[in-house]
Amino acid sequence: MDPARNLETRISAVEQLLAAQAAQVPLPASPPRVTAPPIAMPERYDGDPDQCRGFLMQVGFYVEEHPEMFSNPGAEVRFTVSLLTGRAREWTTVSPLSHSHQSLNSLYPSVMRGSMYKQPEPDRRFQ
Repeated sequence: MDPARNLETRISAVEQLLAAQAAQVPLPASPPRVTAPPIAMPERYDGDPDQCRGFLMQVGFYVEEHPEMFSNPGAEVRFTVSLLTGRAREWTTVSPLSHSHQSLNSLYPSVMRGSMYKQPEPDRRFQ
């Protein structure tokens, strides 16, 4: 037999043997998909200064967990304002910032970072 032909026959036999063995080896199971626990809808905020940081933290977590809901400009602002009640909601109607969506949108990142948060002075109009 021709040496080249003999080599081709042996290579073919080895390939068939490897293919047969590979077919018998089970594929490793894919690792279980790890999903983060769901983030609850933030509780409504009534303007209590002691609860402000916690409220902003909850809103921030919720927004991070659901980026598809907040892709439009101003969506985070509208969402946050929709969670306000009582004197906090009243603030949005009397604040000069609330009359300009652009102002609210530009202010929002600073509020969420907490860099603008200071313990507010009591607002006599709402006491």
